[in-house]
Amino acid sequence: MTERELARRDGGGRLQLRPAPLRVRWELADLVSSDGHRLRCAFGCGVRAVDRPADRRMLEEALLDGRDAVTAEAVFAHFTPALRAAADRAIAARPGEGWLDAAAGRELGDVIKRAGDAVAFACGVELLAPVDVDLHSPTLERQRLETMERQLAERRAAGQVEHFQRAASLLREFEQLRQAAPTLSAGRLLERVNAADRGSMLEALLMASGERDAAARVYAVAGNHLVTIDPPGGASAMKTIELPADVGPFRSVRPDAVSDPPRRLLIGARTGFVLVHNGADAGAVYRDDATTSPLGFNAIVRWSDSAGYVGTHGEAGVVWWDVDGTASPRARFPIAGPRNLTRLDATTLAFSAGPELYVMGTETPPQPHALAGGGSAASIVGIEQSDRWLYVVREDGTVQVLDRITRELARSEKRCGRVTAVAALPWLGDVRLLLATDDGPVCCIGGDDPLVTQYVSPHRGLKAIAAGGGHVAGVTGDRQRIVLWHAWDGRKPAAEIHVGAATRHRVADVCFA
Repeated sequence: MTERELARRDGGGRLQLRPAPLRVRWELADLVSSDGHRLRCAFGCGVRAVDRPADRRMLEEALLDGRDAVTAEAVFAHFTPALRAAADRAIAARPGEGWLDAAAGRELGDVIKRAGDAVAFACGVELLAPVDVDLHSPTLERQRLETMERQLAERRAAGQVEHFQRAASLLREFEQLRQAAPTLSAGRLLERVNAADRGSMLEALLMASGERDAAARVYAVAGNHLVTIDPPGGASAMKTIELPADVGPFRSVRPDAVSDPPRRLLIGARTGFVLVHNGADAGAVYRDDATTSPLGFNAIVRWSDSAGYVGTHGEAGVVWWDVDGTASPRARFPIAGPRNLTRLDATTLAFSAGPELYVMGTETPPQPHALAGGGSAASIVGIEQSDRWLYVVREDGTVQVLDRITRELARSEKRCGRVTAVAALPWLGDVRLLLATDDGPVCCIGGDDPLVTQYVSPHRGLKAIAAGGGHVAGVTGDRQRIVLWHAWDGRKPAAEIHVGAATRHRVADVCFA
């Protein structure tokens, strides 16, 4: 049986089934939204034949059809009409802009999978997680680029004629490249641009990309305070909110990537964590009174609607709470020094401990296990991801790129000096990595291109860094200030906010939401 076969008849006519799921990906193009925008949806999942007599018969009747083997191509062709019809109906129900955030992508994935489950039931197979959904709208991107061109034209009137004319020309050139090669990533397309124009084009693209989420705010924690900053206003737009102090000073802040309410935050504390709604209203407090360490939870993530919350703590290890288990955790995993907790999908988390990379699934009981480290002994300082890749950044400046689904190492290369903090900068459906260095500026690198840009300030060794809404934010080495840059202009900070003076506490963490 080959790698692309789900089942095959042996020499005696008996049907042999592939023991592991077969990964199949459907590309559904020309889906039309209610306002006439065209979208492309890539939907991928695992397909496995069900090993029961009745299901074997249905598989033979529906998919073999006189052939010796059931291939991925046969599965693709059999399921495509139903998946296409479900996607068509769903996309037509709302405007195109409403489909391009993460929550809408998950919703569409659920709709398509339900349609696929009905087909699977009738042909003796089952569809399995992880489900991978990638939505892209060429018409919306063209509209955004046209909007950006209009904005650039307005700035020309303010006296920056030559620079912005060039940027508008580069945006048009990039759009032509993308139309000619829609399957290439933004980084690969950037490599096709004249070397002398790549920096200017990247600046224009980052500016256009930042306009998509311009409302994102900066959130930071300092002592028992939650600090909010609207980037356009800088220090004048800073507000501080005092949160419940009974779980101790706050150590980390993350946006809840699973829940629908906007700007819901997960704030790690010394003996638990706090949910904060809409950036201001404190919600449930999840406790871990058995943890007496002066340290705090360095990250909290919501695993899924049913699996609950998971946190990492330098001494307590990995701690798991049920959704309604506010009084105490459900389980602990005694791993020394875990950090960089990241939700890969609804069934898998990743985190690091020293040089080791761990993954943990929702199997019963969950059990973290280490992946191969690629031969590096340097500690991991950051884990980020795109739709396709998992990026593991080590303290010595080495960036390891793993396949997000298989976790296999694709490449490893040293991109800068000693790294103190890592973040992902969203751009055009992909990410660029931000690497805060110990002895220099923040380096911005692409996963698919060699171009390196920098965010410059008088500060070195930033303790935390985040990106969103067209801005980059970093916590200074003394943890007193937050430095803000425009994502497209790293030549100097756009603002510097003295949070320590307002809160009388050091800044522990920062994020955008």
